[in-house]
Amino acid sequence: MGRLLYVADFAEPTRAHAERFGSASILAAAGQDQAGLARAARRVLALRIELLLEKGRPIHPDSWLSWNAWAGIEP
Repeated sequence: MGRLLYVADFAEPTRAHAERFGSASILAAAGQDQAGLARAARRVLALRIELLLEKGRPIHPDSWLSWNAWAGIEP
């Protein structure tokens, strides 16, 4: 349920970045199956990190831990 809400919040079609980041394709992937939802969640995390880096904003350590876990990077 958490992944679904995470993806849905980011990919909401009325968000300013919806077209830029292909919200429709993210939502389509999330709706396929559990593997599609996992791919969509990884994509959303990558895009959130990208947005924060573009804005020069800090990235929460938990975001990096999640990214590293999904990427198979040991802490």
